[in-house]
Amino acid sequence: MNNYQKYFLKEDAYIDCFALGSGINCSLDRTLENGVVRIKQNEDISIKEYTLASRYPFDYLCENEWRKSSKMENRVWQIAKFDWSVPIEKVRFLVDNEFVEALEINIEYEFADVEAYNKKQEQKRKDDLLAKASIKHSTGADLVNIYFQPCCSEYFRTEIVLYREGLLLANHKVDEESYFKPISGLAYGEYSYVVKQFDKNDILILESSPVTFEITPSSNAVRAGKRRVINGW
Repeated sequence: MNNYQKYFLKEDAYIDCFALGSGINCSLDRTLENGVVRIKQNEDISIKEYTLASRYPFDYLCENEWRKSSKMENRVWQIAKFDWSVPIEKVRFLVDNEFVEALEINIEYEFADVEAYNKKQEQKRKDDLLAKASIKHSTGADLVNIYFQPCCSEYFRTEIVLYREGLLLANHKVDEESYFKPISGLAYGEYSYVVKQFDKNDILILESSPVTFEITPSSNAVRAGKRRVINGW
């Protein structure tokens, strides 16, 4: 790369890359001074359409064919749209200046972490199901009432698994038309439960993290006090 080309790149030309619909700039290096454009894939790998943009007209090599950039309507930008699965290999500036030779810029791609994306999507799916399930509970003298809603349209039935100090106490199957489960006969102490929801084929749709609750003497005393006040009327 000669000095004229370097001056042109520094003063007149650079390449930006955007993932369509996200508004996120994916360019890692806009200066082009090393003869390379580096582009990082958006972390959302479901986005396939990208746009290269520059303020100077350019050609681009895609699928072994040189194509010309197009001007955005009512803007100075020159753009080239491409699919991430069919990437642009090179960009070429044809400068209207006898001292600046045509200049080709290679494009390098940095791929997103597919495993991290899949984990994030799976966690989002679970979070959405949990939000719809709306799991809650309330405690009494020796009991807990556990409330829930169907987590999705495929919902058919619920099971509630009860633990104390990590030991399995019971697996309660809830009637199909009920959306709460009372569990009584509990001694004082700390418990936890897990809510599981299944579809009609008995396939697990949702399994919550353990939810803890306590049965305490103070709950008894408060309730007894309330009864005395009521009876005093």
